Amino acid sequence: MLTVDKLAISISTESGVIQPIKDVSFSIKPSETFALVGESGSGKSIMAHSIAGLLPQGAAISGGTIKLGQETLSDMSVKGLRQIRGKRIAMIFQNPMTSLNPLKCVGRQIMEPMIFHGLESRKTAYERALFLLNKLGLNNPSLVFKKYPHELSGGQIQRVMIAAALSCNPELLIADEPTTALDTAVQRQVLDLLRAAQEQFKMSMLFITHDLGVVADLAHEVGVIRNGVIEEQASTDIIFSMAQSNYTKGLLACRPPAEFRPQRLATMEDFQNGRKIPRETRPTIDSRADSILSLQSISKSFGKKNYLLRKSTLGIQALNSLSLKVRKSVNLGVVGASGSGKTTLAMAMARLVNLDEGKIVFEGQDLSHHQQHQLKSFRRRVQYIFQDSYAALNPEWTIQKIMMEPMVIHQYPGVGERQNKINSLLDQVGLDHLLLSKKPGQLSGGQRQRVCIARVLTLDPELIILDESVSALDVSTQANILNLLLYLQSCQDVTYVFVSHDLGLVKFFADEIIVMDQGNIVEQGPSQEVFNEPQHDCTKALIHAAPFLGKRSHAVLKEVYEWPNQDL
Repeated sequence: MLTVDKLAISISTESGVIQPIKDVSFSIKPSETFALVGESGSGKSIMAHSIAGLLPQGAAISGGTIKLGQETLSDMSVKGLRQIRGKRIAMIFQNPMTSLNPLKCVGRQIMEPMIFHGLESRKTAYERALFLLNKLGLNNPSLVFKKYPHELSGGQIQRVMIAAALSCNPELLIADEPTTALDTAVQRQVLDLLRAAQEQFKMSMLFITHDLGVVADLAHEVGVIRNGVIEEQASTDIIFSMAQSNYTKGLLACRPPAEFRPQRLATMEDFQNGRKIPRETRPTIDSRADSILSLQSISKSFGKKNYLLRKSTLGIQALNSLSLKVRKSVNLGVVGASGSGKTTLAMAMARLVNLDEGKIVFEGQDLSHHQQHQLKSFRRRVQYIFQDSYAALNPEWTIQKIMMEPMVIHQYPGVGERQNKINSLLDQVGLDHLLLSKKPGQLSGGQRQRVCIARVLTLDPELIILDESVSALDVSTQANILNLLLYLQSCQDVTYVFVSHDLGLVKFFADEIIVMDQGNIVEQGPSQEVFNEPQHDCTKALIHAAPFLGKRSHAVLKEVYEWPNQDL
């Protein structure tokens, strides 16, 4: 179905020509899935864009060929590619919010490719759009159809993008991190739908992801890419049980093992140097411990406003009389299905949304009715890392200015000290200092998210709320970032609220877990208890749907965490 032969891509920059893809070859058969795995900046996304003819300005194919069946895409005109895109080749982009038109309702955008290619009448296209929204687990599809992108959660927007991609029954689907923003239950539903589409329409997939659990569950063949070159390529079973490349084994090592909680996650450097990662006993959660933040019977709804009564009516109840304590130095994990209220809860903790009812108490002080100018000290002490890194950064500012801004606002002493702090944090999150002169649009998704994390750390906050903040990062970067956060906690006594759909990471990082459903906390307890003996049906469904690596990678994980006496 697809053949990539000795492909090379060059990009002209101010400092010269760089080559993100050097010599890549692979092929995908009908009805099969080829997974492309690698670290941030390895060339995964630009590889995908080259197949669809969507290379950025200044980039061009400098060698090799790309064929769809018998047609050579790499030599095709722009007009020819437009007739293929959406119809024969569809693409799910990594950042759906920037890929959708904010001025059109999402349903019209699902219908658009069907109408453009003349495949359906408007009535049939409308019916198929509703069918796909329903299949992708969106409740009340006719209501979702009329909504605009900003009215939907990250997981809902991602499913809209998938619906648009599948609307024309493409021969090849290029999926660039398509399940990053989805909870495990919806992720399972989406993967099952993609499999069904493959079987029915003999659709091939190029699946780009850092989620090795999904790769083990979905892919027929895996290519591990590093610095623009395929490092290792084999069937999924061989990659996960008998990987040959140390780089591949290192990527597998960066995932948390299912059996126990290590003191920290193994990193690529640990694997290469043969350092053993010791196990750790979980701290006992003391219900009498001091709370740094408490929520008392808070409620929040979104919908039509009744300005006479000064409250929302006919809206969605995002939080429903919810009470919660965040204890000092106890990491709180927040999990739940997409639309369960996780992000609204996180934003309420940071006073980024105004509540309908209830109190927010930070270290004994009620902040519920404080005006924005009264929250300056609170803003320094409580920091928020947003899910959408692109929307969280000013696109017109350089990374240098973005990093410097919080310290200027909060009068961090000394210009030289500020710069030293920035340089140190860039090193810790694994970013090159040369990026300081660039703007957010010139960085990859993983690089932008690391800038967001480094910016938050400039103020040495006491409470950090992470809203899916590592979901867009590759596994090796995830390991480095989470290890850094745990190290800072040991040095500075910082507390974390960790909102995520990645149950493996939540199990590793959180000491206590709450499970949310429809604006309510349906289960709460120590991490080990919630995972080992879930009580609520919602919790059981999330754990059951999680694509853990299982026995496939057992041999590699055993090698990583128990370090046999041999030269790695």
